[in-house]
Amino acid sequence: MKRKLILAAVGSIGLLALAFWWLSQQTEAPHEMPGLDPVIEAAALAVRGVSLLQGEKGFEFWRLKADWAAVHQENDVIDVREPKVRYTLGEGGDEEYVYVSSDLGRVTDGQRILTLWQHVRLTRGSAVITGPKLVYTADDRIVLFLDGAELDSPEMSGTFTRLRWNMGQKRIDGEEGIDVTFKARAFEADADGA
Repeated sequence: MKRKLILAAVGSIGLLALAFWWLSQQTEAPHEMPGLDPVIEAAALAVRGVSLLQGEKGFEFWRLKADWAAVHQENDVIDVREPKVRYTLGEGGDEEYVYVSSDLGRVTDGQRILTLWQHVRLTRGSAVITGPKLVYTADDRIVLFLDGAELDSPEMSGTFTRLRWNMGQKRIDGEEGIDVTFKARAFEADADGA
């Protein structure tokens, strides 16, 4: 009888130890549990429905809207989910806008550098540039697609290993592995059939 009690006690202690170990494994790795967002979980502050803008002397360089933002106190970093950005070209009554969307984004360096990645799509009128990653620096108003880009517009299409767009000078440059095709315009025949 004594032996059965000792075996039951040892078995109970073993089951308790196994239960505690299983619970500790569940609380040590919450990022592996479905439904939790590791970016939001690691943030000092998570904000739903955020709008950021950056400009100077009354001129807006860019405006960002996102459903979620995670603010990290160290290094002044803001991570955003599904950002939509509007960049301003020109000044005064001459303003034009460029629109960009992606799955993820990060604002750093006092809102001076904006990095977007995963399914980046930039549109200006009927022209579209897509790529895996975009970096925008507000100091010189330059957009960089460092990991390649594809351009498609009614006038041309092309691929670039690297693409650099100086928004201030309204100039696009490609580097390494450039392939551009210019598209012919469709002309309508006049009344005489010429």
